[in-house]
Amino acid sequence: TNEVTNNIVEVMSNLKDAEIGQRGYLLTDDSVFLQPFIGAEQRSNSSFAVLGSIISDNPRQQENLKKLKTLVDEKYLALNNNLILLKNNHHNLLSDSALHRDKIKMDEVRKQVALMLQEGDRLLVERTQVQDRTAAITPIFLLVLSLFSILVITLFFFRLQKETRERISITESNMLLQEANQLIEVSEIRFRTLTETIPHMIWTATPDGKKNFFNKYYLDYTGLSFEELNGGGVKKIIFPDDLKKDMQLWQHSLETGEDFNMEKRIRHHDGTYRWHISHGIAQKDTHGNITGWIGSSTEIEDQKKIEEVLAKGEEQFRTFANSIQNLAWIANGEGWIYWYNQRWFDYTGTTLEDMEGWGWQKVHHPDHIKKVEAFVKEAWKKGETFEVTFLLRRHDGEYRWFLTRALPVKDANGNIERWIGTNTDITEQKNFTEELQRKVHERTQELETKNHELENANAELASFSYVASHDLQEPLRKIQGFSKRIIDKDGEKFSYTTKDYFNRIIAAANRMQNLIESLLSFSRTNTAELVFVKTDLNQTLNEVKVTLHELIKEKNAVIESQQLPTLNAIPIQMHQLFLNLLSNSLKYSKHDVVPLIKISAEKVTINEVAGRVNQDGTFWKIAISDNGIGFEQQYEDKIFELFQRLHGKTEYEGTGIGLAICKKIVQAHNGTITATGQPGIGSTFTFFLSDNNKSLFS
Repeated sequence: TNEVTNNIVEVMSNLKDAEIGQRGYLLTDDSVFLQPFIGAEQRSNSSFAVLGSIISDNPRQQENLKKLKTLVDEKYLALNNNLILLKNNHHNLLSDSALHRDKIKMDEVRKQVALMLQEGDRLLVERTQVQDRTAAITPIFLLVLSLFSILVITLFFFRLQKETRERISITESNMLLQEANQLIEVSEIRFRTLTETIPHMIWTATPDGKKNFFNKYYLDYTGLSFEELNGGGVKKIIFPDDLKKDMQLWQHSLETGEDFNMEKRIRHHDGTYRWHISHGIAQKDTHGNITGWIGSSTEIEDQKKIEEVLAKGEEQFRTFANSIQNLAWIANGEGWIYWYNQRWFDYTGTTLEDMEGWGWQKVHHPDHIKKVEAFVKEAWKKGETFEVTFLLRRHDGEYRWFLTRALPVKDANGNIERWIGTNTDITEQKNFTEELQRKVHERTQELETKNHELENANAELASFSYVASHDLQEPLRKIQGFSKRIIDKDGEKFSYTTKDYFNRIIAAANRMQNLIESLLSFSRTNTAELVFVKTDLNQTLNEVKVTLHELIKEKNAVIESQQLPTLNAIPIQMHQLFLNLLSNSLKYSKHDVVPLIKISAEKVTINEVAGRVNQDGTFWKIAISDNGIGFEQQYEDKIFELFQRLHGKTEYEGTGIGLAICKKIVQAHNGTITATGQPGIGSTFTFFLSDNNKSLFS
């Protein structure tokens, strides 16, 4: 009740000061009289915020407070309008009727204040009667109550400490995702090592088609480096006549997600072009979204030469086909195979009598043969070049994957006379693709699991914030309130020791409340939705100066600042960052030296923060230096950790969380923060903020 009365009186006092200051300025035109006016409205709003918290359990007083807030806001609005007229030398526009209306509004405020004070007196009488009934309790009981209060606070402190440690471990769950990514990255590196043994050109690309990996065979074949290929070199190694079609088919695959397939000529490092068949498939997550592309190019120069040789005659073709590494065959127009090259017989361990006609089915895998038969019969009917992959049994019983390509040979009337086919062993390529797909799937699953764990951790952290801001602070306020009332009411009856116990209770409760509020600020820094908007840091600095006005005035501090940038940021976090750092400089100033705080800003390149941030582009380097007590440089990392203090709580106030909050804020803006100091000389806190954060409206 006394606190309600004090805050109501504080609101009235601020309003009177503002009105008196304005009148003095009206009479003298001396801006000195406006000093009480400046900041009066902000101080009143702070008192209203405190009142709203105190009377939250009293509906009648809440209604009275709402009416009083409306009247006071209207009064301040009138005072601000009057001040604008006065500053613009429009004294003639400030009529007597306007001043009379101001007086009427002030009378309404006094009436509402009186009403709330009357209600407060009524509550005070009721509570006093209750207190009087307990006045007979002996000092021994009060001492027991004191000891009990100390025990309760101790239990609360240990409970809060335990909860804090648990929640801090939750916030560290963000690091689990990073560790998982590192493990997956190591796995990818090991896996990519396998690609170096594959005699095929292997590449991967981002969802938008930008190549981000070429295996060693690709680099050796083309004679180009990764940078050369990624910088437009891929287009240079494709035969000019094939480039346009290649670009069209690749763009179609990117737009539709369909597989990419094309035959094209690729330049060897010796300058010659050789035929390759290129395949690319999209990698998708569990929701069907494309996460990347995997592709390969296999040389088919021999197959193309076979097709060229066909024009010179089948016998010449047979001679040539027996000299190549691929398996080859010839069938009549209906698909009856009547000839195989020697490589076929060497691989399968069969004879022409075994394989003639449809005998090739004997060396196909039994699980796939029906599907292959259906495909081939349909392909014979269409009479078009076709490709199909299947397993073929080697002479030792091992099945290996082959890519078969069949070409129809037609007469002058377009009738198919025969089919020419080749089979290329693609087992390594097939295994590589499947293994890579498996790795991608495993990575996707791991990321989704970690994201789920992170969502649960954030939900638990939000629950902890609610408990800390409501359930834990409510009994703490009771301890503070009742302890203060006992001291105010019966303090004269207590011994020095008893008073000292109560003062320790109140001090411990205040420290615990500060600790809870600091932990809440740290928690909100972790869980706040990152909405970046254009933020003028000069305006942010001015707002912080207004907040710290009394402390700056008390210490006669001087703050010098260069022009600060406007960048995409989270405004409330920028305010917290500057507030914490400036408060730190003021708190740790030397007692016999006027505090001097200098703020500088300059744009730097990624080279200055290389290895410390995860974003490219330019950065703003902002440094806040002071001439305070400084610190030993060996503690430059410790001061950014939770609950870490370099000084005792009796020397300087604080919870050891402020700089940890600063570190979290800077990291949320894709930046980094460092500190340098010298004992007795001062400290400099330097933070780098990315100039490339995406705005909500960009």
